[in-house]
Amino acid sequence: MDYSLYFFSIGSFLFIGFALHLLFTKNGNTYLNRLLAVILLFRGLKMLYYIFVATNQKYFVSFFFNSFDPLYFAYPACIYLYIRGFIYNENRFKKSDWFHFIPVLFAIINIISWYFLDASTRDAIILDVIAKKTLYIDENYGFFSNAITFFLRNLLIILYLIFSWKLFLKSEFIKNRKENIISYNWVLFLLIIMSFTNFNFFITSIVNIASGGKSDALLFYNYIIILLCAIILVVIIFVFYNPKITYRYVFVSKEPFLQEQVFVESTELLIPDNLEISDAVDKKKRISINDFDIENYKSKILFYMTEEKPYLRSDFTLNDLAQHIGLPLHQCSHFVNCEFGENFRDWINGYRITFFIEEYPKKSAKNTILSVALDCGFNNKVTFYNSFKKMKGVTPTEYFNS
Repeated sequence: MDYSLYFFSIGSFLFIGFALHLLFTKNGNTYLNRLLAVILLFRGLKMLYYIFVATNQKYFVSFFFNSFDPLYFAYPACIYLYIRGFIYNENRFKKSDWFHFIPVLFAIINIISWYFLDASTRDAIILDVIAKKTLYIDENYGFFSNAITFFLRNLLIILYLIFSWKLFLKSEFIKNRKENIISYNWVLFLLIIMSFTNFNFFITSIVNIASGGKSDALLFYNYIIILLCAIILVVIIFVFYNPKITYRYVFVSKEPFLQEQVFVESTELLIPDNLEISDAVDKKKRISINDFDIENYKSKILFYMTEEKPYLRSDFTLNDLAQHIGLPLHQCSHFVNCEFGENFRDWINGYRITFFIEEYPKKSAKNTILSVALDCGFNNKVTFYNSFKKMKGVTPTEYFNS
């Protein structure tokens, strides 16, 4: 067995394993987790594809060649969206982001003609793929030759990496790298590894076209294989010797012990909603949440409250919020206390009062004050009137008559 296959097997196993974990975990920023999962999955499947080519697995090579290759055009967009989302703490896909996946559509259209070829022609192409190690294919079956498609795909990756580097170098990460050293090192490592790897693929695509499929090009293939093995080895070493980064962004662990040492106070037991912050921290333990994660959780909570309005449900609890953002119950309670300056009950009722003030003038002609209040998430009259007077200093009737 070729030594390179050992590295490719280990690399594909790790990348695909991490990708599947990120796809299904509910911890951390799920949007960024999914993007990173797609990036790792593409890279893992690409290594698996090279293993099948090297071991003459005709059936699997055929499947990957016509099914996986067009989707690989989504890889550069995912890199850019992940870096952008990481830097600007994004947590959802924007409609305008679909623009980045237009090349995938063209790649799918380009491959359609494959299915209209006769079986003998398709077999000949796959055998050519195996013989030439995918560097150059003589047969043309789409709008572009395989060599041109390979070149365009790698050119697209290089362009998106340039955009990603530009975002990174202009971001606050550079200025504040000492305060966010783990986040800074993670983004820098990703960009360096992806840039180095894909630049070499880009050089390979140029050699493909220049050589015209001559046997000399296969010597260049050996160089690429050695280089890829070295990169896989670097990635493996980095993963196992940087546990803080691995647990935070790859394993996405709930455990806080690997976080950067910026601490907030929390209680050992669940903090009751009716306690003031000063009373709630008598029994303390240190739970580490770094500045980046604080902003991440805070933006996630604010987005959840603004877009989904869970406070309109009278049965909405602290436990519901904690499960949604992926924090332990007691930590979520203290997080709300510290970041929003109120206990959970007053904080939620504040949202309900604000929504009531917006809605009541629209519905006052046909609805009573109490009926609108109940629609805003309050479950009884006493709670609503007490909350309203606590927040506004007057009763609802006095407020609207003033």
